[in-house]
Amino acid sequence: MPKLSIITINYNNKEGLKRTVESVIQQTDKAFEFIVIDGNSTDGSKDIIEQHAARFTYSVSEQDTGIYNAMNKGIKKASGEYTLFLNSGDWLYSHTTIAELNQFLKDDDVISGDINIFHDNKWHIVNSQDVITIEHFLNISLFHQATFIKRDLFLKSGLYHEEFKIAGDYEFFIRTLLKEDASYKHIPLTISNFLTDGISNNTSYLDLNLKEKEIAWRMNFSKLVIDYFENAKLIANSKELKWGKRFFKFIPFANSIDRITQKIRH
Repeated sequence: MPKLSIITINYNNKEGLKRTVESVIQQTDKAFEFIVIDGNSTDGSKDIIEQHAARFTYSVSEQDTGIYNAMNKGIKKASGEYTLFLNSGDWLYSHTTIAELNQFLKDDDVISGDINIFHDNKWHIVNSQDVITIEHFLNISLFHQATFIKRDLFLKSGLYHEEFKIAGDYEFFIRTLLKEDASYKHIPLTISNFLTDGISNNTSYLDLNLKEKEIAWRMNFSKLVIDYFENAKLIANSKELKWGKRFFKFIPFANSIDRITQKIRH
């Protein structure tokens, strides 16, 4: 069983797919499996897949129902101890990333490294959280491009909910890390490069993003939590909501929730 399964999903992003694939196949350490799931692209992405077919453990180009349907397909084909979703357009930080990573992939259910983000015309190294709290998830999620999830966690807790368009990974993380108390570790290694041009970072999708995050909380936590959302009006309609800022005005809410965490888990 390989230590790591790298899963790349793609739909009509030929140049992004090319960049992602090249960063993976150029790794100095080849001890991983590489799975590519394409949603029947029509922009030439299939040519990239055919060109590099010998480098993939598994690849397919077929119709899917969305991002999380494609990600679930990848999980079902994976055999590694850990999975990394390096979707088209993202690429590994350096040629030695996998070689440097191997020493850290052990024990914990979810392991997050750091990410190199291109924003405002410059690159920024952004560190993942050292400790996961409710407050963290009221602010932001984990970077899936730098987060390694034990495949056994999917087997135990279930896959991504495919009805989500944007926030399926967010729901998975609050379900497993907050509700089910899966183990987490932050490692001091930059994993990938990330351009802020994806659907979840598009300001035109902000309302959908917030709505799906509310749904994610409702799916996993009791009425007590929902009452806090309703009473504090933390979901949507805030004039202060901007990309790159806090998703919610959450501080009073988070302080209260931290005190009653054990009571609100099902």
